[in-house]
Amino acid sequence: MTMQSNESDADNATTVSFWEPNQYIRTVKRVDNANKLCSELSIMIQERSDIERAYAANLQKFASRLETFLKSGIEYGTGSNLISGLAKEARDTADLHSNIATDLINPVQTGIKNWQKENFHKSSISSSIKEVKSFDAEFENAQKTWYKNYKQVNKCKKEYFHACKAVRSLQVQVQNAKNEPFGTPEQMAQRAKELRRMEDKLKKATTEEEKTRKAYLDAISALNDVTPRYMDDMTQVFNKAQAFEKKRIEYFKQQVLAMQEVLDVSSKSNLPKIFAEMKDTISKVDADADLKKWSLLYGVDMPTNFPAFQEYSPELCALGKKGKSAVADTNSGVTLTSMKMISSPERPTNAGVTDTALTAGYNSLNGGTTSTVVQQPTAITENVALYPDLIDDGRPGVPIRALYDYVGVESDELSFKQGDLFEKLEDEDEQGWCKGRKDGRVGLYPANYVQVL
Repeated sequence: MTMQSNESDADNATTVSFWEPNQYIRTVKRVDNANKLCSELSIMIQERSDIERAYAANLQKFASRLETFLKSGIEYGTGSNLISGLAKEARDTADLHSNIATDLINPVQTGIKNWQKENFHKSSISSSIKEVKSFDAEFENAQKTWYKNYKQVNKCKKEYFHACKAVRSLQVQVQNAKNEPFGTPEQMAQRAKELRRMEDKLKKATTEEEKTRKAYLDAISALNDVTPRYMDDMTQVFNKAQAFEKKRIEYFKQQVLAMQEVLDVSSKSNLPKIFAEMKDTISKVDADADLKKWSLLYGVDMPTNFPAFQEYSPELCALGKKGKSAVADTNSGVTLTSMKMISSPERPTNAGVTDTALTAGYNSLNGGTTSTVVQQPTAITENVALYPDLIDDGRPGVPIRALYDYVGVESDELSFKQGDLFEKLEDEDEQGWCKGRKDGRVGLYPANYVQVL
């Protein structure tokens, strides 16, 4: 804290001396101000701590926004390190400034409050400070005898000056009376009588002047006799007040230096680490690697899957992703209501398992008739999957992230939570479903519930 002298204080120091009556009050007032300074400095430190804490909170909010943006998947590959690096730096810097806010309160502000309690005590009768009253009483006692003589000097001085003024006035009157022009004998006699009367008054006034002059000199002498003791006593009290103020200033200096150490972020041991980690994270961004991966997943380096001729097979007729027959989407007027996949003739069969009939009810849209087709019993294997097209064939998938929670309704559907990562194996079909793999299981999921990474 920089303390500067006030020009008006300097002017007052030259016009009104400390040694004059009651001028010690400025030193007493300084003790009272010292107590107020403790309170004010404590408030200032609290305000700075609040600023640091608010800054830390804003950095945390900024980091959360970056992390939310990162989850959107707009930035991909190693490029996501740009956002994650900024977010981590914001988190770490927020922690640093949060610690600064805490350290400003304890020990800096707490130390000042404790020092104030130890050095300033409120009176039980009034709200005044005991130390202020004590210094005021000591100065008053040191000045008491001298002040009594000082007032006597002023009284004698006033009386002496009044006597001098009376003498000077009478001297003028006597001189004027002597200079009056001559008149009749009667007038001359009257003037002589008045002149004698004025000369008598002048004589008495001169005697009074000498008397008051002596009293004035005696008062000055008496004042001079007590002045050395007065100055010694006042100096002792003043030095005591100076020592008290020195203690206050030095403690304030100590605490504000402690505050400086807390605020000096360049001295924080973890600061270089924060930005070193940030630089390391950002340095891992590899544009070539990201572009290559994009080309493999979504560009010219993807495997081709052009249409090829496929012989029609009734048993392997493609079903809709949700179990609906492809036949149902045609205008044939019939609906496949039930179907059981027949095992391949080359596969071994289990003797204890008998085949069931393949029954299909065709409900005519125009005639309302129903016909049943029964196929000959055939042995099936025990391990035939309910959904043979959902068997994991080990093919690589495209990374995706879930945008929303989804709970599978049917056994061929995948369940996932927002933010879960898994793989897409096939693109969206005409019904809006994709085939994917999650935790080693292949199943279906709504295409609009995920986002490709």
